[in-house]
Amino acid sequence: MIVSFILFLFCSLSVCSSYELYRVNSDGNYGYHLTNFFNFDDQINVYNYILNASKGAIEYEELKNANVKRSYPIAYHNLVYTGNQTHNCDTPKMLFDMADDILTIVRRAFPYDTLLPTQKHNSLYAQIFHHESTMKMHTDGGVSWGVSFNIATAADFQFGEYLIHFKPGDIFIGDFGKVIHAVKKVYPISPDVADSFDLFGRDRCSIQVRYVDFSRPLSLFNISLPMSISDFKILFKFYK
Repeated sequence: MIVSFILFLFCSLSVCSSYELYRVNSDGNYGYHLTNFFNFDDQINVYNYILNASKGAIEYEELKNANVKRSYPIAYHNLVYTGNQTHNCDTPKMLFDMADDILTIVRRAFPYDTLLPTQKHNSLYAQIFHHESTMKMHTDGGVSWGVSFNIATAADFQFGEYLIHFKPGDIFIGDFGKVIHAVKKVYPISPDVADSFDLFGRDRCSIQVRYVDFSRPLSLFNISLPMSISDFKILFKFYK
């Protein structure tokens, strides 16, 4: 259930805007939902930052033939499943710093939530979704906490037993390696804002920022890691 609610003012990117912070409890594991965190201009700036960082990546060409019913990567840096030398973009320092600041805000709001991580973020994975895309219930192998940015359109997100509605500009923080979760629905992007986002004919961008300890052994679906980026995409192609 919703156990806490706080109203904040935060200066993100170029402007200050108010947002609401909710905490949900899924069987003793907390998730933190920041609503209205990014305004429209902020979302454009964040998404264009991702595009500029990964400009010319092979994924741009692959997206032309990718199945619209699957999400598809557009930018990644130190991707957990392929190792800390795998990237198709420049170091996304702005988003790493922003995720650090967001977690600082949450820790200050909930100082007794001792499971919240304190490490600096070092891994990014950005993917785009068509409104026909879904992602079934799963946990993220090999990782724990993450900061997830929802850009361009709304989505329904399952976190444990809770169905949470993400509005454009919302942020969610949780232990995605422990709590089962899913993308249940992606809403079509509003026609009046679609021209502001070059989403390759799709509707939503989801950006996950994490800290990953690459010094420890990792695995995914009993597959030893790291795997190659081509093997990751093959696995991703059939995972829904």
